[in-house]
Amino acid sequence: MLADAFEAVTGAIFLDGGYEAASSFLNGQFAPLIKAAPDKGLLIDHKSRLQELTQKRLHIVPTYKLIKASGPDHSRSFTVALFFDEQEISRGSGNTKKEAEQQAARAAIKNLEGMDSQHGSR
Repeated sequence: MLADAFEAVTGAIFLDGGYEAASSFLNGQFAPLIKAAPDKGLLIDHKSRLQELTQKRLHIVPTYKLIKASGPDHSRSFTVALFFDEQEISRGSGNTKKEAEQQAARAAIKNLEGMDSQHGSR
């Protein structure tokens, strides 16, 4: 309901003041969040980063397999396993398959970085 109200206010500003007024309003509302996003890791695509790392270092492409889906349709939970060839490397969970895959990729990156630090390379 709050999203509907925000959309209505933004639409009213656009209709009354045009694109510039609506753009200014939205920038004022979201600029602090956008600036903070990189610090909080909100803009990181872990799947892409992992694929780049594994192709460069290991010459393989990670694959993802849905392990579990549970909960009612309006509140699903997904668990995904990430594999290098046939070996499971990590798992991730989330409210969407994409989110679960991102979490699995994030865990795999941590595993790879841990291996790098143990072997003294980076």
